[in-house]
Amino acid sequence: VKPDDPQLQTWLQEGLSLYGFDTLRFDFCGWGSSAGDTQNFSLASAHEDVGIVRDWARQNGYDRFFLLSEGYGALPALSCLGDCAAAVMLW
Repeated sequence: VKPDDPQLQTWLQEGLSLYGFDTLRFDFCGWGSSAGDTQNFSLASAHEDVGIVRDWARQNGYDRFFLLSEGYGALPALSCLGDCAAAVMLW
């Protein structure tokens, strides 16, 4: 699989699930399959989205996790996760 393959995230999610890892994927508000308008996207809104995902994970027993983020998601993810990321992979 090449890094620019549009199915890379699906491939990673399915592969990790085969090894017993829980996975969670999301699109920032206004992007991909999410609700919202792309024109309203900003680093601040992306930071808020990551915070919502982080809070959900903590409320559901996931204290530490591996973060995979690409493109615009890298900076908000890094600045928001703090001590709960066990590892981070960005591209």
